[in-house]
Amino acid sequence: MHSALTFEDGNTIYFGDSWENDPVRRGSNSTIHLVVENEKDVYDFVEKLSVDGEITMPADKTFWNSVYGSLVDKYGISWGIEFEILLM
Repeated sequence: MHSALTFEDGNTIYFGDSWENDPVRRGSNSTIHLVVENEKDVYDFVEKLSVDGEITMPADKTFWNSVYGSLVDKYGISWGIEFEILLM
């Protein structure tokens, strides 16, 4: 399941549950997915949130026209950070 919370300034946080057949552990039963306003922010958020945690997908350009990275923070919370590249 997925959900989204959009703020008045246009920022959006997405939430998603765990992957099929993935054992549920504290922190892995949901993911906070943050969409940021520029490419550099993806790299910055992944680096800063992963201190004492673990990067599960290094920030980089993807095949789905985004810059994306994921991590588990020091509290065991899963994060996905994304900048959506708009195609003209």
